[in-house]
Amino acid sequence: MPQLTDRAERIDPAAYFELLMNLTRREVKGRYSQSLFGFGWAVAQPLATMAVFTLVFSRLGNISAEGVPYPIFAYAGLVPWFFFLNSVNSGTMSLIQYRNIVTKTYFPREIIPLSQVCARLLDFAAASSVFALLWIYYRVEVTRWIVLAPMLFVMLAAFATGVTLLTSALNGL
Repeated sequence: MPQLTDRAERIDPAAYFELLMNLTRREVKGRYSQSLFGFGWAVAQPLATMAVFTLVFSRLGNISAEGVPYPIFAYAGLVPWFFFLNSVNSGTMSLIQYRNIVTKTYFPREIIPLSQVCARLLDFAAASSVFALLWIYYRVEVTRWIVLAPMLFVMLAAFATGVTLLTSALNGL
């Protein structure tokens, strides 16, 4: 068996996972520690947009959601959109933001934008819990299509991660 001489080949992948979790934790704490509502901003953004959409499109524009209450219809689209938007926005600038760490320490650079996406997963979870409460409040019937939700979420997270990695690499050039 050949002797490993390159330092990158000797580092344990569990250390990278720990770094990812620490950067994610740092991002979440840094984002919400100085804000008035704290973690509530993760829910307030899609809720406020849902209220505006409901007022403008449902009430004033008389646009139908085909049997689904319009707030549910709007919120179902806004939660994934805000996850994607916020992941890409924060991830694009992440390599610039963590410039000191990137230039002084060896680790896979992909971990920094990935930590931004992971931090936004917490926002997505909080907003999704409000979605579940809205679903109960409006007594929306659960259909067989609900089994597709986990697969669609995995596809959304993969797409957001890919776009975030691409834009952060292009921004770092």
